[in-house]
Amino acid sequence: MGALTGVESQLQSHIRISLNTGLSSSQLRQVARNLAAQGNVDAGARVQAAIDRVSE
Repeated sequence: MGALTGVESQLQSHIRISLNTGLSSSQLRQVARNLAAQGNVDAGARVQAAIDRVSE
């Protein structure tokens, strides 16, 4: 199943919340790598891009 499109702002909000509750960007990047490794390359790329935007 593919990643949902059009929900990038919601994903960024979840990433900000995760960072504010103690997860590191390194841990979130590992989630992106795991998604890609499990075969969901699109979702992994979206998570990685959202982390990059939040980290700017």
